[in-house]
Amino acid sequence: MKTVSLQMTTDQASANAKALDLYARVLMGQFNIVAELFRHDSLMARDPNSPTGGRPVTLDEMERADLLCDELKRVLGLERGASFGVGSKAIVKDAHRSYEVLCVLQHALAFDRNPDGKSVHHDGLRLRYTDDPAPTATITDSEQAASPGDVLGIWAQKHGVSFVSRSAGQYSTDTISRDALLELARGAATSAGT
Repeated sequence: MKTVSLQMTTDQASANAKALDLYARVLMGQFNIVAELFRHDSLMARDPNSPTGGRPVTLDEMERADLLCDELKRVLGLERGASFGVGSKAIVKDAHRSYEVLCVLQHALAFDRNPDGKSVHHDGLRLRYTDDPAPTATITDSEQAASPGDVLGIWAQKHGVSFVSRSAGQYSTDTISRDALLELARGAATSAGT
């Protein structure tokens, strides 16, 4: 099995969490999430006369977006306000996968912001809808993270270990702190006589 590692800032991770949420919701038929983008100044209308090339969306355009989203629901046989749930077998596997990665990413971000918090995002991935291996997300301080080229990084990659900072949420069982890994490596070197 191949895995993917992706490194990004917490701001980039937050933007990716929003994108995963949007994608999963659209695949579940929750098209009104798109209409919400109109209401929250996330979308701009094209305006060639504006210095930026765009302008805020008007109230009329927001209402039209709502109507178009409702029409999309009707095309799928869904009533206004109805959609499939995340656990529905009627939705495609990519919706389930997106949801699972989203939960893990939101958990890591929530724990990083407030380790003692009790929000829904602190719960992480509680319900699984795929048979895929559970995704993992860790947040590290760049000063504490080992670079892939250093000796410790090479040892960790060889043994399938990833680093997390002491303050970060440890979501998977194969993550340990850099300090603990250093202690482990020193102990192995001492017992080997090197």
